Amino acid sequence: MNFDGDLRKIGDIDVTRFAQQAAKITDADWTADAFRQKTYEVHKQTQTIRLIMDEDGRHRDPTYHSSYQTYKELLEPVEIFIRRQFEQTLKAKRLRKKHGRGYFIRMILVKLLADGSIPRHVDQGETLAKSHRMHLPIITNEQNLFSVGDTHAAQGDGEVCGTAIESPMSVGVRFDLIKQTPLAFPRYETAGPVTSHFDPKGYQVTTGIGVDLMQGARDAVSGMIDLLSTQQGISAVEAYMLCSVCADLRISEIVDQPNWVVSMYFPKIVFD
Repeated sequence: MNFDGDLRKIGDIDVTRFAQQAAKITDADWTADAFRQKTYEVHKQTQTIRLIMDEDGRHRDPTYHSSYQTYKELLEPVEIFIRRQFEQTLKAKRLRKKHGRGYFIRMILVKLLADGSIPRHVDQGETLAKSHRMHLPIITNEQNLFSVGDTHAAQGDGEVCGTAIESPMSVGVRFDLIKQTPLAFPRYETAGPVTSHFDPKGYQVTTGIGVDLMQGARDAVSGMIDLLSTQQGISAVEAYMLCSVCADLRISEIVDQPNWVVSMYFPKIVFD
């Protein structure tokens, strides 16, 4: 089986004893559980013994099947080896201190039938409770790289003065390559409402109107700074920073050229 490009090799381990024991597994044991083969078309030419696995694909409270106890002693060196790869970094140590030790959520024995194959595929399991999907235009070559950074706990649409609430975060990312889908610019989908936590109390809204959208944005922001300074008794700088953190700039109207409208929405709930 060819795994090139799909998995990252972390080292080598001697599994001779385990292989010897696996060779003794009977056909009855291999065919006792056909859930995976019946559920997933790509795995129909395999046979599986579930060690740690749940039919709902959950990532918490995994089920340890009786077969795990059968092979526990032989699996231990493999588990120790894998743990060491992921528990020695400073980040892993911080996460362990905060959340406790990590655990395996899925472990299975798989046998590929004679002359069988597993088609190339992308798993579609329950990976994150909430997630967003982003589509990025790329040129496929070996030098393509991806990085995630500058994560914010809060930021208004516009980030008008470069200020947001910087925050360290752990980010889970899965990549799907969608071919023959040319994109000039990125697009994305959200998993749910974006600002519902701000909406209940309503908004203060200032506007900028004119022939230049950028100047309209400046006028809307300036208007909100003046309004907050007057109503809340804060300095202009503090109001400016608040606008950047939690207020949203919106293009409200571009149909009536040259009177284009830019609005700044500031959630009233901020001062409750």
